[in-house]
Amino acid sequence: MDINFPKDLKDLPVSRSILRGDIRLDENMALVAHTGSGKTMGIPPGVALTQGKKVLLRQPTRQTCKSTYLGLKHFWGDQLKIGMHTSEEDHGSLDECDIMVVTDGVMKNWLKEPKYDMCVIFDEYHSQLPVTEVEAGIVKTYLAGGANFQIILLSATIDPANIVEYFETLNPNPVSHQEITHICQTMNEKGEKVNTLRQNQWLKVRYSEGVAYEIENKFEVFKMDTPKNPGSVFKFCQRLIDEKKRGLVFACTRNEIQDLCTDVRTHFNRLPAEFAHADISIEHIIKFVKDNEPCIVFATVALATSITLPFDEVLIIDKGIDSIWENGIEKQITNIPIDDNGVLQRRGRVGRVKPGICTLASKFRTNSNWDDIKPTAIKPPLSKVSPDHVVMVCAQYEVDARGIDILSNLPAYDIQKSVNRLKSLNLIYEDEEDKTLKHTILGKKVNALPLDIDIGVMVAQCPDEILPAVIAIASFDKGIFNLFKGKITMIDGTEGKGELLFDHSMVHPRSILLTKANILKEAFKARSEMDETSTLRTWADANGMWGDKLKKVMFKFYQICTRGLRKSEKTMRERLKEFDTNKYANAIIEYLQNLKVFEEITLHYDEYRGDDGWKGDYRGYFCILDGMDIGFLQLNGSYGDEIKCLGSAKLIKTRSGNSIAIWGDTTLTHENHWYQSEDENEENDEEE
Repeated sequence: MDINFPKDLKDLPVSRSILRGDIRLDENMALVAHTGSGKTMGIPPGVALTQGKKVLLRQPTRQTCKSTYLGLKHFWGDQLKIGMHTSEEDHGSLDECDIMVVTDGVMKNWLKEPKYDMCVIFDEYHSQLPVTEVEAGIVKTYLAGGANFQIILLSATIDPANIVEYFETLNPNPVSHQEITHICQTMNEKGEKVNTLRQNQWLKVRYSEGVAYEIENKFEVFKMDTPKNPGSVFKFCQRLIDEKKRGLVFACTRNEIQDLCTDVRTHFNRLPAEFAHADISIEHIIKFVKDNEPCIVFATVALATSITLPFDEVLIIDKGIDSIWENGIEKQITNIPIDDNGVLQRRGRVGRVKPGICTLASKFRTNSNWDDIKPTAIKPPLSKVSPDHVVMVCAQYEVDARGIDILSNLPAYDIQKSVNRLKSLNLIYEDEEDKTLKHTILGKKVNALPLDIDIGVMVAQCPDEILPAVIAIASFDKGIFNLFKGKITMIDGTEGKGELLFDHSMVHPRSILLTKANILKEAFKARSEMDETSTLRTWADANGMWGDKLKKVMFKFYQICTRGLRKSEKTMRERLKEFDTNKYANAIIEYLQNLKVFEEITLHYDEYRGDDGWKGDYRGYFCILDGMDIGFLQLNGSYGDEIKCLGSAKLIKTRSGNSIAIWGDTTLTHENHWYQSEDENEENDEEE
């Protein structure tokens, strides 16, 4: 194979497999190779150079997309033109580039009207969003229609049997289930032996043996930390200091990694500590790790794939989180072991540039060892999301979700129900000539917005007089907890030890949604008034909020204005800064009620539960009001026995195995709340 591999890549396992001819770059294949073996840096450039095709390279997150783009430019920039496209950054286009590195969502735009002989490569195929499954279904549809596409799936951890069977319908002479099972078992048990088998299935299975550097596997029972009794994390930190190592710890949530980082900074002042999640700049983490030895980074799953940094050890302490779509409701499942593929991906953050150690210390795997951890089949993600989302994404490609060929087995009743609902919202229509579903003009507008469907409808149909506030509301994620640092006192008062203050004047006494609008309004004001020595982070810190998260919210505000609405962000921003939330509160709440984006519920107060005393029933599930909503709105028993409110529920599974609903984004309806705007008070005074 005539490929001029750069010096640092040519001895990696995948490069050697290509040069030996074990991996053919002209075939459709699923390639399984260890983390750090050179899949990402070797396969896409190899295809571009030998096949003369445009390469569309999918990455699961913005962080992995950016790091892959930088890596490809570093190694192959003198031979190939590399581009990148995410929701936040855009470098080059497929017209002018040989390889375009893209994220999910962005990828579907490049696939919509293919103009080239193309190879679509799904990197980290084990890590899938719902749109990934739709994208694979679209590629399969093109292939079935005779398009000159090539598809390659890359992963370190999957058992590809169900994927191979999914693509086998493209084979004019399909092979049996038993033959596919035999091929995949050979790969799992004998590794590269699978490359020597005669394979007649459509999607070939290839394997590349070896890692860049050896990894020592350890297992221990997780123990909590206290200053007097060091547990798993504190012992890990002390070892990093003693042996001058760089360490990475995987925990579950943003709050967990932030709290752990704070604790380590308090108790280990000789160990530089940082945390990383989806909203933290990858360049910042790269610089931190390279500049500090020893050091420690606490990370969510966002750092589990395609990141190459000089870590010596990784400690895995996080639990598993999953979600399913059950009876029309999204349900979150927690307190479960991380799936085997997830463990293997986290393990792969060491051994990339030097030998490493991986310790699995999860209290949810007390009876496991490394011999039990094997690659597993991919669980189709579309079964975990709203049927509305499935229908809208498919309609963007003018594909009917009721007949699309995807990996998930979706309930036909739920899909048909969503089709009917989205038709009633005037988002899709049925083209009688093409016999498929397409977006209406409103549907295209909603789909262009970087928002969930219901929130997109809320923005797209909003009256102009309240539009600035509604865009601000839509710019935040569901709930409000991600905006705030842990252990914060969200009231005015004198700053005490360890406390952060939040300017309570931004709280709207009727609505968390309107509070969000006020926060963004004041953040824009603060940013415009800052001098050269001030930053948005300073204002955010003073209010106990994450500055980086606020920047993300501001960027989402920009995206909503310019993409779907095609309005001037500057004009809308200036309107928001002058917007009187109190004056228009009733109009906004009435609009939301009529649009039915947020559901209504009646909650009852239980005096025996204290501040957490608001409870009710949500579609048969026991429902409690989110504690942060209670704190913001200062709800207590003085409001009577019940409140009526708008909001949305998130189902979670408790440790006892029961499911409960957490009600958030609470907006109290007018008739059960004492609050009146200043304008309403003036009107009442005039009447008197």
